Amino acid sequence: MDFQSLRSELLTKTKQQLHDAVTIDVSISQALSAYDDLQVQLNHLSKRLRDWTGYFVPELERRISTNAHFVQEISRGLAHEDSAMGGTPAQPTQQIIERFAKQINELYSFQEELLMYLEKTLQEFAPNLQVLLGTTITARVISAAGSLEHLSRLPSSTLQLLGAEKALFRHLRTGARSPKHGFIINHPLVSQASSKMRGKIARALADKMSICAKLDYFKGEFLAKKYLQDLEKRFG
Repeated sequence: MDFQSLRSELLTKTKQQLHDAVTIDVSISQALSAYDDLQVQLNHLSKRLRDWTGYFVPELERRISTNAHFVQEISRGLAHEDSAMGGTPAQPTQQIIERFAKQINELYSFQEELLMYLEKTLQEFAPNLQVLLGTTITARVISAAGSLEHLSRLPSSTLQLLGAEKALFRHLRTGARSPKHGFIINHPLVSQASSKMRGKIARALADKMSICAKLDYFKGEFLAKKYLQDLEKRFG
């Protein structure tokens, strides 16, 4: 085989390897990271908007607690009432504040689109995990494991602690208290339980996670709804 033929064959193999490496797992991980990055920026931008509008309508800033709702309200118009405690904004100032709010509101809308993309993708790619854990937790455990394939091969004890690596390393290094759960702390069954029960529920949930991950990777049956109902009857 001459040099050019060898080069062409190697390039073809490399392209195929790169193509095979870009799996749906990658898109799930990137979409999740984009979602989280947006959340950080939205928190900063929303706070800036609250600080700015607080000079003119401080009552509104105190009345609306959620950032998304506050941004949406201001994007509709910075209405200043005569009874408001703040100053009256000049027209150019009011316009730029409203435009700022609209831009932030668009970012909130796009964040929702990312969440919808993740939900739809996971319903097809990992339906058992998606029903058992919900969209964001499923995306986080897949991303933390690196792929659904790797996730399906992890023992339930490891699944239980995905997302708690720093706490686990601190426990191993300093003897600090061992963590009982990672990302699954945000699952309603775990988060709403008493502190004494959380470890037990987390272990039971991790056992079902392990089964669901295998069912999803190997294209097995859809059993997550039954598993979730069993857990809710046991711990709900």
